Amino acid sequence: MRKKILTIILFTLTLNACFREDEPIIPNPSEVVKIEESVYTHQTFFDLDTRRIISTIQMDAWDIGFESADTGWHIILNSGRFLGLYSAGTTDFESVNSVPAPALWKFDKPDGNPDSTAVGEWLAPPSGPSYNTVFVIGVYDGIRYSPMKKIVFSSLSDDVYSFHYSNMDGTDPVSVDITKDPLTNFAYFSFSDGGKQIIIEPEKTKWDIVFTQYSTTLYTDLGVPTPYFVRGVLSNRIGVEVALDTIITYSEFKFDDINGKQFSRSMDAIGHDWKSVDIDGTNAEYAIRQNYTFIIKSKQGYFYKLRFTGYYNDLGSPGFPRFEMSALY
Repeated sequence: MRKKILTIILFTLTLNACFREDEPIIPNPSEVVKIEESVYTHQTFFDLDTRRIISTIQMDAWDIGFESADTGWHIILNSGRFLGLYSAGTTDFESVNSVPAPALWKFDKPDGNPDSTAVGEWLAPPSGPSYNTVFVIGVYDGIRYSPMKKIVFSSLSDDVYSFHYSNMDGTDPVSVDITKDPLTNFAYFSFSDGGKQIIIEPEKTKWDIVFTQYSTTLYTDLGVPTPYFVRGVLSNRIGVEVALDTIITYSEFKFDDINGKQFSRSMDAIGHDWKSVDIDGTNAEYAIRQNYTFIIKSKQGYFYKLRFTGYYNDLGSPGFPRFEMSALY
């Protein structure tokens, strides 16, 4: 009997030695991130799950983007470069050499809705409104658009977009083929890069948000819709969802508080309004809205809370967002 009891004691001691004492779960600490390149001049892609900047590009590195999804056919413009589009309403390329005044110029809406692009239904059948239509791409200077190139998007076949363009007077004609890139949301093109396809966006599965400037519509004190340049954050088109909380403080917001939140897949769900601006003549002073906590569902399905803590760098220059974020679980 004594031998049996000794055996039980030894087994119990051995079992206890195999298990460590319970350790408390330490909440995920907030991490502070600084955007090092100005949103006035660069686009910075950020991944929430790895908490790191994936890549940074010059704002004017691209002009046109071509949707790369298997069944995709939409075309976007770089509104961060203030590009807009005028439809000449004709298929006669040679006849278009100027833009009338006034003219209806369009830019892509920042919500990412494919039905809200300036190019629109360019791939419509021959009876459609945009099939082989001549467009003019122009640059907005805050007052008016200046025509830059005239262009025709002619076809999409076997994942290859074909188009041709020239200067407004018909000089320097160029024909281009752009092939879909299955790794990215869009394949990109720049007029200044010799008519070549270029790599701009990181792989679509490796980023969640991009810090950038872009064009949107704001309203004057008289209610007049006006194109305006803003600086803020746009979301990845695939899977990223955003909600905003203005009631619970950032430090107190917990995973359970997600219940009942309305999440949006609009690319500009974070947008630019997390800061206010006070304009005095030519001077603009920006202030962070302290009660704004964004809840972001990443492309991988994880939830994060994020709040902005600054918009100036250490030298006092605006355009350098700072924020803190932490995982919710």
